[in-house]
Amino acid sequence: MNSQTYDFSAINDRISLANEGRVTGSFRDYAITSAFQPIFSLSHSDPVGYEARCRARSADGLAVSPFVLFGQVQSEADNVLLDRLCRAAHVQNFSACSDKKSWIFLNVNPLITVLGKNFMSGQFTNLVYHNWGRDIECPIFTVGTPT
Repeated sequence: MNSQTYDFSAINDRISLANEGRVTGSFRDYAITSAFQPIFSLSHSDPVGYEARCRARSADGLAVSPFVLFGQVQSEADNVLLDRLCRAAHVQNFSACSDKKSWIFLNVNPLITVLGKNFMSGQFTNLVYHNWGRDIECPIFTVGTPT
C-alpha cells in the first residue's frame, strides 16, 4: 500500500467545477457530486444542518445509485479514495451554499475508520477544512453506510 496514493493533492487533482457550478469528483467513469438533506430540530422546527448525500452519474450521464457506485470499489485504496472524494466534494459544495450557521453531517465509510490511518487520515481531514471548509461552523462525522 502506498500511503501517498490518495493524499490531499491526489484528491484535489480529481476534483473539478461542473458547468452548473457544483464541485464534482471523478472516480473511474463516474462523476460524483452532492445533495443535501435537511436535519430538523424538533424543538425549533427548523433545520440545524444538512446530511451530505452522494450523487453519481456514469460517463453517459445516467444517474447511478450509491450502492452501484460503492460496488465499484476493488481495494482498500479504492475505499479510501472514494470516501475522500465524496467528503471533498461535499465540503466544497456545502461551503458554497450554506448559511454559515448550519452543520454538515458527513457519512464516513466504516472501513475508513480502520484503513484511513494507512493513508494519512488526520492530515487529509485537516487539509480539507483548511482549504475548502473554513466557513463551515460545525462538521459532524457519522459512521455508516455511504449514501
